[in-house]
Amino acid sequence: MTATFGDDLMLLGYTLKATTPAGPGVYRAGGNIPLSLFWDVRRPLAEDYSLFIHLCRDCEQPPVAGDDGQPLAGYLPTSTWLPGKPARDDRAIHVPHDLPPGEYQLLIGWYRPTDPSPEGRLPVRGEGALGAGRLWLATIEIIGDDEGRRGDTDALARTSLSQLGSPSRYKIVVDVWHHQRAYLSR
Repeated sequence: MTATFGDDLMLLGYTLKATTPAGPGVYRAGGNIPLSLFWDVRRPLAEDYSLFIHLCRDCEQPPVAGDDGQPLAGYLPTSTWLPGKPARDDRAIHVPHDLPPGEYQLLIGWYRPTDPSPEGRLPVRGEGALGAGRLWLATIEIIGDDEGRRGDTDALARTSLSQLGSPSRYKIVVDVWHHQRAYLSR
């Protein structure tokens, strides 16, 4: 996917990283959507622009989650970009833990930090342009924060202690940090 914002700011592509066994495009409520955006400019920019990333179900309503700010949290201002030297901007959009499961749209756009209103956005041209300075980037699926985690723990629960031998020789270890694994340890 390529698109141009204003006259000179070009999206070269993007990468959605996987955070679930289902792969990129499926994310848990309460987790993050890691995203890398690749940019270039046709000529040096006179201004430092900010990028918005919105996650929405009904994109005519306010976003349910998002991220706003200059590339790399201000460490890579657009006024320093040089033509032919692509810039990579890594972001993570936090998904609220109570967000209902379903399909959501990921939208992006650039704006002048002095005017974050829709009028301050750069116009966008390219496949996926929605008007109002917004570009449709991807449709993603949000799953409940406990969906997809049961596989390992259900299999462990079905294992009877008689199959394991003496129960005093084992302990159950649950990886609560990642909420994804339960396993037996001696």
